[in-house]
Amino acid sequence: MVPPLAQVLESATSPDEVAAAARLMRVQADAGDADARFALALILFEGHVGRREVIEGLRWLRLAAEQGHAEAVTTLARISADPREQFAIGHALVQGMGAPADPTAGLAWLARAADAGHPAAQQLLGLCLYLGTGTAADPVQGLKWLRAAAEQGDVDAQSTLAAACMTGTGMARDAVEGVRWLTLAAARGNVSAQFALARALRDGDGVARNGPEAARRLQDLVDKGHVGATEALGQMLMTGDGIPQDAQRGLALVVRATRDRGAP
Repeated sequence: MVPPLAQVLESATSPDEVAAAARLMRVQADAGDADARFALALILFEGHVGRREVIEGLRWLRLAAEQGHAEAVTTLARISADPREQFAIGHALVQGMGAPADPTAGLAWLARAADAGHPAAQQLLGLCLYLGTGTAADPVQGLKWLRAAAEQGDVDAQSTLAAACMTGTGMARDAVEGVRWLTLAAARGNVSAQFALARALRDGDGVARNGPEAARRLQDLVDKGHVGATEALGQMLMTGDGIPQDAQRGLALVVRATRDRGAP
């Protein structure tokens, strides 16, 4: 008789004991025990022995449900209807996390979560459609989902949408709109957006040209070891592009960026 998972977790005093219980359950699950399959499914799906093994956990849950295990049937129905779990499953399938990648199935799960308003699912679904990952590229649909996620505050979606606006990829170029999204993403710590916003300020692209502010933002990134920012600030200083010229310091930064890139 396999003890309920809650009892196993309560009695375990260390992760090693949970892992040992999981190994025992796997032996019994392989032998066809429905209770063991259900318990093992939850251990894996919920990540009780480390990183969540969503796909493997779902496989055992389905096997238990197919045997008529009442709790497995109920749990499978709950997971299938929960946008957070739909996203977790879709993400794992698209990325091949814990199982061979299956983008087609993964995108179907992501679409269910995205339709329910899950921002991370909208972001990943949008990115896959935008880039053509696991499906034919569809920038228009991709941008629709990226915008939906961005409007909910997803910083990765904001950064990607900003790049699309700035380059005009999949849409008419709109640097002003791009800077708006860059500003939001940069304020939340997205490094790509911070760098792109500094360059927009340097060039006056979608925003009033502001060399000192661009240099300040680039310096913040230089202090964090950003190679592109190191080179960009160095070039500004060497030429006096919007800021007082300091050719010696600028050259030092350009040399440093070249070294950090591993160039000869």
